[in-house]
Amino acid sequence: MMKETVRVLAALTCAAVLTLVNPLPANAAVGTCTSVAYWSGSIFAATAEVPVRGTSPNCILGRGNAGNPTRVLQRSLNRCYQQGLTVDGIFGSRTATAVRNVQRRHGITVDGIYGPQTSRTMRFAWWSPYGDFITCARR
Repeated sequence: MMKETVRVLAALTCAAVLTLVNPLPANAAVGTCTSVAYWSGSIFAATAEVPVRGTSPNCILGRGNAGNPTRVLQRSLNRCYQQGLTVDGIFGSRTATAVRNVQRRHGITVDGIYGPQTSRTMRFAWWSPYGDFITCARR
């Protein structure tokens, strides 16, 4: 009962605090996402993995990219948008289609490339300190 209560409170707090996170300035350097950052969103230490370049979430992933940033993107596309991707870390045609689906859903430019606009708009999977899925929310 207590664990479930903490989970619900974490989800509610996470959703409230996420609206306070400011995106980086529009003129921040944009390059290929090369690593992953763990974004904290509440007093319960809920975190989400987000593709980044250095410390900036303003980065790009597209067809031909491979590695952990793509794997993290695929996990959130599956968890938050039910895209049914194989989480293999390869940004191929199915991942591009999944990104286009998300872009259409949110009414942004549909190009199949994960970039700053998509990063600001899409929802990522947020996890409790216990490793339990909490919710999908923007970074």
